[in-house]
Amino acid sequence: MNVKPDEIRPRSHYTYPLTHLKPDMKCMVNFNMEDPAERGFWYDAEISKVVKKKGKYSVSAKVMLYSIPTEVELTFIDDIFRIEAREDKEAVDTVITNIAKRQSAPQCVHCQDNKKRRCKYCACSVCGNKENPGQILLCDECDCAFHLYCLSPPLEAVPAEEDWYCSNCKNDVSEIVQAGEGLKTKKKSRAPAANSATRDWGKGMACQGRTTVCTLVPRDHVGPVPGILVGSMWKYRLQVSEVGIHRPHVAGIHGRENDGAYSIVLSGGYEDDKDYGEEFKYTGSGGRDLSGNKRTAEQSCDQKLTKMNLALARCCAAPLDIKKGAEATDWNKGRQIRVVRNCKLAKHSKYAPKEGNRYDGIYKLIKYWPRRVIVDSWCGDIC
Repeated sequence: MNVKPDEIRPRSHYTYPLTHLKPDMKCMVNFNMEDPAERGFWYDAEISKVVKKKGKYSVSAKVMLYSIPTEVELTFIDDIFRIEAREDKEAVDTVITNIAKRQSAPQCVHCQDNKKRRCKYCACSVCGNKENPGQILLCDECDCAFHLYCLSPPLEAVPAEEDWYCSNCKNDVSEIVQAGEGLKTKKKSRAPAANSATRDWGKGMACQGRTTVCTLVPRDHVGPVPGILVGSMWKYRLQVSEVGIHRPHVAGIHGRENDGAYSIVLSGGYEDDKDYGEEFKYTGSGGRDLSGNKRTAEQSCDQKLTKMNLALARCCAAPLDIKKGAEATDWNKGRQIRVVRNCKLAKHSKYAPKEGNRYDGIYKLIKYWPRRVIVDSWCGDIC
């Protein structure tokens, strides 16, 4: 991105006294849309209301969240900064000699970004040490970090594969059914009917390594993939991953918790899923005990709005609400999500392909909400 010098705004250095705040005043404020009581990011805002009651001030302002002006009550009213004009040379000179320090939210709420403190949340999940960041691997499934030398067995170098999974997320190779093989018989005590099973295990394709990797667009690409037409079909999820439409081989949601979702696959994994073609209701991920290398299981615990569920929620053009959910005021401003329908969806939908996987284009999230069934689950209305 090329930025011209006159397009860079001078650093804000002057904090407004509370007595100077007036409605319709433009300023810069600190706000955390997930937890308003904590420090967050800095936003341009417009003061909407200033109230003084029993010697204490309360300030409300319209903050631009997801390009939507949203009125919020500010917590850190002592840190309301003036927006400096680009042509104000005197203000620029003042910045050099009198810089006001701005406090931002820590990247890690557990260690408060203390470099000397061990933390298994923002550093290595094994030792908690923050040294040698160049030798840290991130799991592509759970986003946990690991030092190369803390792994078991330890690695000498960063793997050449684009996707890497930790031992907790990686499938047990000994239990993978390769193409043309029958089911393993050494697990008879756990699966007495293994020899007579007729289940379609996909011939192991979901766990195979990719032979090609999509380099046309990056992993975090949002929107259509150039050259892939709506209606394109592939027999295996592995092929869908190779063309960059939906990167994970098994997971139904592809995204980043702090960024948003890029694509989802509809495969009828939950009974509450409803498919109306141009619109569908989608149940989030999680809430199932997949121990023992299970591919699926009955929902046994509550889902949480974290990880991939949170990534999907961030696509809605509405302020994030992790407790009650939210609905977009203008769903057209929502983030683009690539949608793939799998043939397993046929048990719930007439819009599913008869075989394999079909790319059905771009959809947007209208609203998301928690729903009580047997256990709690998070649902989304997407069109």
